[in-house]
Amino acid sequence: AMRKREPAAKKPQLGPFDTDDDIFPRTKQEYRDFQRFDQALKDAQTSNKDKLSHSINLAAQIAAGLSSSAGVQHVVTRLCNVSRAEETRKETVVYATDSIMRHVANSADDALLGRYERHLQCHLRSIFKRALKITTTRKFLAERFLNKILAQWAKRGWFQSQLSQIVEVVHKCAPSVQRPENLSDDALARLPELFDQEEDFEDMCETEAATEEVLTQEEVKSYSALPGSPAFLGMGGAIPKAGCPPTPMQPGFLQMPPPGTPMLHGAMTPNIPAATPNIPLGAMTPNVPMGATPNIPL
Repeated sequence: AMRKREPAAKKPQLGPFDTDDDIFPRTKQEYRDFQRFDQALKDAQTSNKDKLSHSINLAAQIAAGLSSSAGVQHVVTRLCNVSRAEETRKETVVYATDSIMRHVANSADDALLGRYERHLQCHLRSIFKRALKITTTRKFLAERFLNKILAQWAKRGWFQSQLSQIVEVVHKCAPSVQRPENLSDDALARLPELFDQEEDFEDMCETEAATEEVLTQEEVKSYSALPGSPAFLGMGGAIPKAGCPPTPMQPGFLQMPPPGTPMLHGAMTPNIPAATPNIPLGAMTPNVPMGATPNIPL
């Protein structure tokens, strides 16, 4: 009788700020940027308006510098985990998504903007729905989402394939909130035609860029990382992408100081023992006298 194949074990649900072992940063600097992004997003879980605004802008600016596949994947995964968690403020994910798109657009990196758009769009409907789950804040957030965020996405042509569904989700959650004109059904239906034409949006982008809080590189780099973060787990590259498990680094890789450079003897020649030990001639052949040809009687 054929044995039934047992179903694969489900991957355990990660907490909002747990480390995902499937995402490997390429460098130590990128790993630290992962930590700083996580800490900024964690600090955004607050009711303090100034701290919320500062943390969201910091997280977005760090995300705008994560241009690798692992970087984009880490940002999107972290946003989804925060959106799903019970103990987080889920509207912060909407604000962070909007701020990331604005920062990347202001940096004029169209390729990175397109990658964030492609990776985020399939999660947005659920992200907005979770953010509007609490009854007491539903109307306030819905009005803010429609007028401050989604209306701007429509002007810029972001998330066109999902925008009408997102607007419908927000409208169902708070039907008393009036939509802006550019989010009506007719206006949303015309979006693809509007952005097929070559229109100049530079003035609008410059106006909105002036309202963004842009931190200096020193402020971004000095931002503290999450305490107690695990050791650097491995390098990304061709082998993990091909399906092979990456080779883990030694424990405490980031915390340990680098090994010292060995003393050099002579002109740039390290004192390394020879691969083949210096064995006297004939020593490997017992009872054979020294010399290339043993003395064998005729």
